[in-house]
Amino acid sequence: MSGISASSQATEVDLTVADVEEKPPPVIDSIPPAIGHRAPDGATDAVWTVVHVLDKPHQFRKKLYTHICLLCAQTKQWERALCKTAHASNAKSHLVRKHSDHSIATEELQHRQTRADGIVQRSEVKRKAPEGQGYEPEKRHKIFFTPKLKQDFICGHVSRWLINDGLPYNMITTPAFREMISGLTGDANTTIPATKTYNEILDSHYTKFREQTIATLCEEHRLLHHTPFLNLMHDLWTNSAKNNIVGASVAFIDHTWHFRHFALLAVVKNDGHESVEVATLLDKKLSELYALDIKKTVKFTVSDTAASARKVSRQFDSTLQTDCIMHALSLCLGYGIGLKENTKNKKVVTEGGEFKEGGRVIRKLRALNLYFGSTKSPQRIARLKEVQRLFKLPQLAALIDVDVRIGSVIKLLQRSIINYAAFKAYFQNPRTDTSERDVFVCITDADWSLAIELEAILHRVSELALVESQTANMLSSTMYVFLRVASVRLSSYKYTAFQLDGLRDEDTNEKNFARVEMKFEQISDLGYRCISRTLSQIAKRLPRPSVEMGMALLLDPRTKKSAQNFLQTTDMAEQVTVELLQDTKSLLLEEHRLMYKATQPSDVDNGSRAASSASPNSEGGSAPDGELDLLCGDELADLSDVAFVNNTLNSEADEVVKKWLNHRIDWAEVAKGQNVILEACGKDYRKLTMLDRKGRRVWHVEKLCQHIDVCRWFAETGEKQFPSIAKLARVWLGRSSSTAFQERVFSTGSFVMGPLRTQTDNERAQKQLILRHNLP
Repeated sequence: MSGISASSQATEVDLTVADVEEKPPPVIDSIPPAIGHRAPDGATDAVWTVVHVLDKPHQFRKKLYTHICLLCAQTKQWERALCKTAHASNAKSHLVRKHSDHSIATEELQHRQTRADGIVQRSEVKRKAPEGQGYEPEKRHKIFFTPKLKQDFICGHVSRWLINDGLPYNMITTPAFREMISGLTGDANTTIPATKTYNEILDSHYTKFREQTIATLCEEHRLLHHTPFLNLMHDLWTNSAKNNIVGASVAFIDHTWHFRHFALLAVVKNDGHESVEVATLLDKKLSELYALDIKKTVKFTVSDTAASARKVSRQFDSTLQTDCIMHALSLCLGYGIGLKENTKNKKVVTEGGEFKEGGRVIRKLRALNLYFGSTKSPQRIARLKEVQRLFKLPQLAALIDVDVRIGSVIKLLQRSIINYAAFKAYFQNPRTDTSERDVFVCITDADWSLAIELEAILHRVSELALVESQTANMLSSTMYVFLRVASVRLSSYKYTAFQLDGLRDEDTNEKNFARVEMKFEQISDLGYRCISRTLSQIAKRLPRPSVEMGMALLLDPRTKKSAQNFLQTTDMAEQVTVELLQDTKSLLLEEHRLMYKATQPSDVDNGSRAASSASPNSEGGSAPDGELDLLCGDELADLSDVAFVNNTLNSEADEVVKKWLNHRIDWAEVAKGQNVILEACGKDYRKLTMLDRKGRRVWHVEKLCQHIDVCRWFAETGEKQFPSIAKLARVWLGRSSSTAFQERVFSTGSFVMGPLRTQTDNERAQKQLILRHNLP
C-alpha cells in the first residue's frame, strides 16, 4: 500500500525546486442565498461590518458555526469562512490572525501594543518623592493615593495559591516574589505570610474541608436511608526512593444527580504493603478523620489490577470488589498488539500465539516519530512543518508515546498513518542524509498495511481505555454497554480502516480522516492473530456478566429492555443467561422492598421489631397461677396484622418494579429537552433508532448511552415518577469503573514524597495534597 493522495501528489516533487511550482488557484464560491447573515442587532463596533452572524447556525465538518467572515469568503470556499466570534474581541482577534493588513486589524494591533506598554510601565515599582523641596537628580512620581490592601487579604490569597498549585512554602520567600507583591500592592513594606501564619491557614482550610465532607457524606447516607452507597478507590504508590503512599478517595452520585469525588487520604507508609496492615490503616484513618464506617457506607471498592491492590480490597468483605477497567483495557491492548507476552520456561504461552511482528512495527513507528519529536531536533521539526504547509497536508506534529500508556499506541498508529504523506515528502529530499532515511525506509509496505489493520481492529478499545474509562461521570451501565459492543465488534465481519493514500488537507486529524470498510476476509493472518489474542484477554480480564452488572442495566432506563442481550455472551448457554437475569430481578425486588419501606411514613417497623424481638415463654405454662399473674404484661401486637402490612408493602414495592421495567420513554423528546446535537446529523433524532432483525424500529442503545444524560433525566423526571427506584439507581449507576481520579491525585504526590524534616511537615504536606484536589 504505497503512494499518496491526489491532493498530495506534489510531495513527489523534489523539495529543492518545489518553491518555483505554481500554486493552484484557490476554490472560491459565493455564499448561497439560503445562508442568511447580517450584522448583530445593536452592534456599533466597526468589526461587525466584515464579520456577520448567521441567521441559523451551520454545521460543517461536525462543528457548529454561528458567524461568517466576509473577507475570508472573498478568497476561499464560503464554508471555510465560517467562524465562532461571539464577542467583538473574538472577531478582532480573527481579523488580526487572518487579515492583518486590514484597517480594523491594524487599529486593534496598535491598541494592544499601547495597552501592553502601559502594563509594563505600571509594573515598575516607583519610589516616593521626598517631602522637602531639595534638588532631585532625576524625575520621580509622587504617589498621592494607593488603595490599601489589608495584610490578611494578601496572606489569604498567597496561601490559597500555594495550596491550589501544590507548591512548598519556600516558593514565596525569594526576593523576586517579595518584589512582585510590592509592585502589585504599591506598598514597599508589604510582607508575605510567615511560616506560622501559613500553617494556621492550611490547618484552617483542612479543618473546614473535613467538617464539610463529614456533613455531606452523612447527609447523603441519610437520604439513602442508611444504604451503603460509596465507591472507595484505594491505591499504593512507590517512588524511586522507595517511599510509599497509601491513598484513598470516594465517589458517588449525590441527591442532585451529580457525580462527586473526594480525595480523602494520602498517608506515607514505609513499613511495607502487607494487605491486612494497609486495610487496617485505611479503616482507621477514614474513621478518625471523616467518621467513615466502611462496613456501613461503602458499597464498592475499586483498585487497579495489581495483586497487592486486590488483596487489600478483599479485606473489606462487606463490599463488592471492582477491578479498574482502565488498567484491564490497557493490558488487553498490550497483549493484543504484541507489546506484551505471557511466558513460561522461556516459551511464549500467550493465547492466540506469539506476535512479534506487532511489537516490531510499533517500535519502528516510535523511532520514526522520535526522529521528528525529539527536543534535540528543532530543525527537523521546523522542516516537517514547512513540508506540511507547502503541500497543504495535516498540520500535525509527530507523536511521542510511552510504554506505560498502552492505549496511546493506537494514537501513535493513527498519527503516523495521517502523517505518512508528509514523512514521505520529507525523506524524498536528496539533501537528507542516507543514514537518516533508514528510519523511514525500514518501514515496509507490509508494515504499513499491518499498522492500518491493527488500528482498525483496536481503535475502539483504545478509545475506551483513554477516554470513557477515565471519564469522571461515567455510569456503570454505560461502561458495560460500551465494553460489550466493543468486544462484539472486535470479532465482527467488517471494520472501518484508514487509507494510506486517503485524501488529506490542512484540517485533517484523527477524528475526521476518512475511513473505508474492511471486510473480515481482507484481514491478514497477522490481523487474525491480533483479534484472537485481544479477545482472549478481554474474556480473561474484563468483567463477566453477573448479577451486579444486571442490576445496573435494569436500573438504567436506556438499557433495561436490552439487559438480557448484554448479559448473553457467545460462550454462555441461553438458559444460563435467563437464570442470571432472574437472579438479578430477584435481587432488585429484594433491595427495592427495603428501600420502598424506608421511604414510606409508617409505624410498622416499630411493631415488627417488637414482634420479632419477643419470643414465646416456654416456661409460662409451668408457673403457678399467682406468679403467672405477676409476670404477664401488655398484650403482644397481632402478628397477623404486622404480616399483613408487610405483605401489602411488599406487593406495592413489587408493583413499582414491574411498572418500572415496563415503563416506556420517548427518548426523542428527552433528547429535544436536553438539546442533544448528534454528530453529523444535528438534531435529527431518528438517528437514535435502528431496525432490528424483524424489521421493527427500536431505540439504538449505544447511541442512547452516548448522547442521553440519564442523570439529568432522573433529576428532572424519573425521580418524581419512581422515587424509590431512583435511590437504588443512584447507588448502582454510580459504581466507579476505574481509579482514574485517584491516580490523578497521586500524580501530584511528589510534594508529599519529597525529603521532609519532621513528622509535622509530613502531615502538613499530606493535608496540602488533599486540599489541592478538593478546594473549589
